Amino acid sequence: MARPVAWVAVASLCFACTRAPAPPAAKPPEPGPDAGTVFVRIEPYGVEVAADGVARCRTPCSFRIAPGLHRLSVRKSGFLPWQEDVRVDPGAVLEVSASLVGSH
Repeated sequence: MARPVAWVAVASLCFACTRAPAPPAAKPPEPGPDAGTVFVRIEPYGVEVAADGVARCRTPCSFRIAPGLHRLSVRKSGFLPWQEDVRVDPGAVLEVSASLVGSH
């Protein structure tokens, strides 16, 4: 009887070690013909920019987005989080620049 108990313990241990695959990242919605363009320059370069919580690009970069109010945000280890609300008008070009501040 000791063998089945040991087998159950090993099977439980292996089951606990496996993880479900991460869900796929949300894709940004396709912008319509009246979309605006947002150019983003945030230092340090290479940080990921999210619009309304959806990853869009890595700085410096640009993306098209539907008109309206949107929240841009950036998080990078060692820096304070940054966010800014921007209004994108139909067909407009918007430039956003910032420098992240260290979180020492």
